[in-house]
Amino acid sequence: MAPASDPAPVAWVTGASGSLGGEVARDLARRGFAVGLHAHRHPERAREVAATLDTATSVVTADLTDAAATAQAAAAVEQALGPIGVLVACAGSRDDGLLIAQSPERWVDVVGVNLFGSYHACRAVLPGMLKRRSGRVVLITSPIGLQGNAGQTAYASAKAGIVGLTRSLARECGGRGVTVNAVAPGFIDSDITAGLSDEVREGLLRRIDLGRFTTAAEVVPTIAYLVDNGYVTGQVISVDGGAHL
Repeated sequence: MAPASDPAPVAWVTGASGSLGGEVARDLARRGFAVGLHAHRHPERAREVAATLDTATSVVTADLTDAAATAQAAAAVEQALGPIGVLVACAGSRDDGLLIAQSPERWVDVVGVNLFGSYHACRAVLPGMLKRRSGRVVLITSPIGLQGNAGQTAYASAKAGIVGLTRSLARECGGRGVTVNAVAPGFIDSDITAGLSDEVREGLLRRIDLGRFTTAAEVVPTIAYLVDNGYVTGQVISVDGGAHL
């Protein structure tokens, strides 16, 4: 009798219902990972992605601003697929407005989804990674978190927080073989950018050296590099076409 094959390594993608998260899930599946796909408001989109993958999958739904719900989602992925060895945290949201005009509730909600969502996902998977002395964490920040942008104080603060989270976690986890990095994609052609007015869109394009928005497919190879490379940690890599915000 032939020996049983080793189980596929497991990756968990938060925000897999979005354009970037979905593309990341597809890439991980192509490279032999079993994939846990997280969604919140649109689980049907994550299920649609999962249905196209030629690998073992698990679709989980959770509000990542809730620590307990996030931990339960990660546990469900591990129960279905095995220990999570890779986290790619793509979940995020935007709700723009000038600080003095934006309600505190809206401001805090943006920070909650982007920053606390990443934090809760890390808290859910890191104990196992540290115990096994192996793991990859890739968080998604933004050029806006590095440069700032008028009308986006909440989003910029959250994404800047992810930079600090990345660099500090890398120092905490490096001795246990776990790498933590971040990718800062530019504006991605997606449902969000499709809703921009022509005036806003043209203004943004003038501030990008390459003169166009990126695509999720152009961001994925950088994420894949960070998943594959065990000697890169604490880095923030921009994939933004030369954005000057």
